Amino acid sequence: MIREYKKEDKKQIDDIGQLIKSDYIFKESEQSKCLVFEENNIVVGFMVYLQTEDNVEIYDIAVKEEYQQNAIGTKLLTYLELAIQASCSKIILEVRSDNEKAISFYLGKGFIKKAVRKKYYQDGENALIMIKELW
Repeated sequence: MIREYKKEDKKQIDDIGQLIKSDYIFKESEQSKCLVFEENNIVVGFMVYLQTEDNVEIYDIAVKEEYQQNAIGTKLLTYLELAIQASCSKIILEVRSDNEKAISFYLGKGFIKKAVRKKYYQDGENALIMIKELW
């Protein structure tokens, strides 16, 4: 089941976020929103995003390792697309250029590689900007 984030989800989101970054900490914000995918009252995936006037930027999307390959990331992305389709023309995200699994996932969902931010991450890795045009 996909639903909006509740305060009691924070610990589970932080734990899953460790897959993205070892010191991941989810920070609530009035601007950004968080969707969670819950199964048997356990958060198994989440997506953090910011919706502006005409687009959405995905900040984080992660799924517990044992639930990967169950289309949870796809379901979160589809849910978001349906929710924003009337008001937003595109979805933007950035991904580490060495994260082949994520890049392949996004390419399969209709995103295109748009730009590179050279040496964007602390370790010197580049960030790849990807965009999906909705209309």
